Amino acid sequence: MERVLFAAKVAVAAGLAWWAAGAADGSVTPYFAPLGVLLVVQPTVYDSLSRAVQRVVGVTAGVLVALLVSHFVGLNGWIMAAVAFVGMLLGWLLRLGPTGVVQIPVSVLLVMVVGSATPGYAWARIVDTLIGVGIGAAAVLLSPAAPSNDGLVATATEPLGRLAAVLRTAGTGIAGEWTGPQADRWLADAAAVVDDIVDRRHRLATQKLGARWNARASRFLPTLTRTEDALAVARRTAVQVRGIARGLTEAAANGPTWPVPGMGAVLTAAAGAVDAYAGWVAAGDPATGRPALAALAAAVDRTEADLDASVHRARTRWGDDPSRWLSLGVVLAGAQRILAELAGVLDRADRG
Repeated sequence: MERVLFAAKVAVAAGLAWWAAGAADGSVTPYFAPLGVLLVVQPTVYDSLSRAVQRVVGVTAGVLVALLVSHFVGLNGWIMAAVAFVGMLLGWLLRLGPTGVVQIPVSVLLVMVVGSATPGYAWARIVDTLIGVGIGAAAVLLSPAAPSNDGLVATATEPLGRLAAVLRTAGTGIAGEWTGPQADRWLADAAAVVDDIVDRRHRLATQKLGARWNARASRFLPTLTRTEDALAVARRTAVQVRGIARGLTEAAANGPTWPVPGMGAVLTAAAGAVDAYAGWVAAGDPATGRPALAALAAAVDRTEADLDASVHRARTRWGDDPSRWLSLGVVLAGAQRILAELAGVLDRADRG
């Protein structure tokens, strides 16, 4: 339904832009006005206004360059190459993004080719662009989309759930007979979560910036901030899970794989702690999430107890054997860092 409403908003704005531009300059085909709407209107206010500014600056700069160049030279392949080169450099000099940078050489090309046969084309292109961009921006500002609270929370809880699944699968695997290909899959899954979290943090930063321009979305700023914090925890946890999986991969490559049920229990318990943290994030702020916070504290305590027992067994069985500590010792170190990360969450919640 949300996509249908967005498409309807774009359609109405494009139609209004066509009629307004036709009335303003008398053109029977004012196609640049609805084109401006189609290129400018985005799901978020910030993205839409950013594209609007870039398109206006890019088109205006391109038209001015074309008018200047056409007074002195004609259009051929060499001139077009030079204009494209200079136009893109000018766009970067003006700190435009990809949307604005490409508008400069495109406008130069269209004005020099079409404008030479159509009087008034250059200024009509600017006017139509301003009308289309203005109507598009107005449509976004008057009917802004707002994120859903559940969707924002899922931005952090989904990758946390995937990290818990990797830890749980690896813990179950190394508790019995396990192989190098299994460890390779754990590593690939963990690395994929790390990359996904990077993308999610980028999208969330854009949403948070856009919420400041959007009256409907501003009420979600506290949730955006909590989700941002949770994604930061998820990123650091994902790096540790990837390190654990890499250690298991190297252990499988350097020698035979033997069951390590104690370490398996540590990873399984750590998975439960990550799940408990995701549950606390989903519960909301600390004031309403006390039961979830208590569950997280209990899960951290269980993991810490299993980790202490596993470290004690490792010291007894491995002694000073460097090959054991350099391979599977990474698992214990990674689990310890995950515990420290979640313990830090508990400390911050208690202070809050």
